[in-house]
Amino acid sequence: MSQFRVIPELLFDSSGLVKGRSFGGHEYVGDPLNTIKILCDFGASEIIIANRAVGGSALDFNRIASWVSISNVPVAYSGTVQSMADADELLHSGFEKIVMSRGFFTNPQLLKNISHVYGAQSTGVNFVYRVERDGEVVLIDWETGYPLRQSLLEAVEIAAEIGIGEIYLTNVDREGLMEGLDYSAFEVVKGVTEVPVVIGGGVGDMTDLKAASKTVGLSGVTVGSYFTFIRRDEGVLIRYENI
Repeated sequence: MSQFRVIPELLFDSSGLVKGRSFGGHEYVGDPLNTIKILCDFGASEIIIANRAVGGSALDFNRIASWVSISNVPVAYSGTVQSMADADELLHSGFEKIVMSRGFFTNPQLLKNISHVYGAQSTGVNFVYRVERDGEVVLIDWETGYPLRQSLLEAVEIAAEIGIGEIYLTNVDREGLMEGLDYSAFEVVKGVTEVPVVIGGGVGDMTDLKAASKTVGLSGVTVGSYFTFIRRDEGVLIRYENI
């Protein structure tokens, strides 16, 4: 049986690492180099670095490559990738994987090309969603907040056709709130995809992590605020805890 994965997710912008709620209200929480070193020292087995930049913002490859260079565990990049040249630069600089969200819908051919050249294990897609009052899972464009026309099952089918190696599911309404995980999207996709599925948005304590680890078919969880703050609305305390 594969080991359940507890994955710290670090969100960055031009100022450094930031954290917010429901993809908004971001505040500075620390230096990427120092944070990555702390997570490695605490025993993290992998890390995701997520780019908050939207649209056509250019990547500062030298800056983010320096972060990967100090990590002794695999690091995935999540965010904007404009071209195959960008993908080459990221993967050659040490990133293990490229995870796209909005780009999956706007430029699926790019992810297909990355998967073809580097292998499916080098690609992932993050489906951001919310749950409507009637229980329907609706995919969301995280940049605009508007719903997407594809259903989650349709998107998973496209991911299989492209050759995506991993699926992430993030509940936009729980992101950063530390009020518990949502399994609605996972319940939709389990049994219809053979690739690993990771959920995120809402981890608030070890109880959440332990419950997730007992969920059949779930590969892991991403964790942001719980590994960043002492408690909700309190000071920053970077740490890592495994199950």
